Amino acid sequence: MTEIRTMSSMPKRTLPFSVNQYLCPLTMRPTDFLDRIESFGFQGAGITQGALQSLGASEMAAELQRRNLQVTSLNSAGFFLQEGEAALVQAERNLGLLKQSNQLGQSRLNVIVGGSSTLPLNLARELAAERLEAFARQASDFGVQLMVEPLHHLNVRTKSCFNSISQLEPLFERIPGLTLNADLFHLWWDPDLDRLLRGGSLPLGLLQICDVSMNDAEPVPRRVPLGEGCIPWIDHVRAVRMAFPSVSIELELFADQLPGRALEEILAGSASALKTLVEK
Repeated sequence: MTEIRTMSSMPKRTLPFSVNQYLCPLTMRPTDFLDRIESFGFQGAGITQGALQSLGASEMAAELQRRNLQVTSLNSAGFFLQEGEAALVQAERNLGLLKQSNQLGQSRLNVIVGGSSTLPLNLARELAAERLEAFARQASDFGVQLMVEPLHHLNVRTKSCFNSISQLEPLFERIPGLTLNADLFHLWWDPDLDRLLRGGSLPLGLLQICDVSMNDAEPVPRRVPLGEGCIPWIDHVRAVRMAFPSVSIELELFADQLPGRALEEILAGSASALKTLVEK
């Protein structure tokens, strides 16, 4: 288990890591969350649609600048396999995220391609690739970089029909300018993960980190704070810092998946664990 420190005991120094706003409790204002991550020494934030709906892109950009926090991701566009009215709504949402990403400046837009419960899998992948290709042209017009995030294959019919690094390789050959968002929760099992994180595969745009709990009592893997699971996340972070020194590393946990856990406790434990990776 990771040692937990109080906020007041944490050193006031910048950690070269960021925290995704999915960890912000629903009862907390986005600006208060930014205050928390700044106070623990994190240098950036992954921004969510919910936070932007609360503040707006221009105000969010100002709040980040006030705290000298970087934007490491904007989450998430895509979901290209919707049908009917839902597809029109999603297309408008995707366009809005491109505009907001441009307003935030230097932000990279995360893309989850979507899944289909009705289409054959090969057809779903081809259709998703075609629509991603068109979206990439739109993104280029806005000067926005797209990061494609493969999801665990348990999500193949619901959220993403691309589930592994090898499945994405032809997609990256087909569509120039894409980068990969490697979320350890979704890729811990992938046989190509080590090769990717050591620079021997696709271009990496972001590493999202967490720990993963797996045991006989739980039917599926569970995303947990650093040091509370069983994957070698420290090795993965070290590999990326060596092979991709300019790539952001972002802690991604979800407040609604950690009931009863105080935000300050999670941030303190995460900061303590990550601090050991950057100390000389």
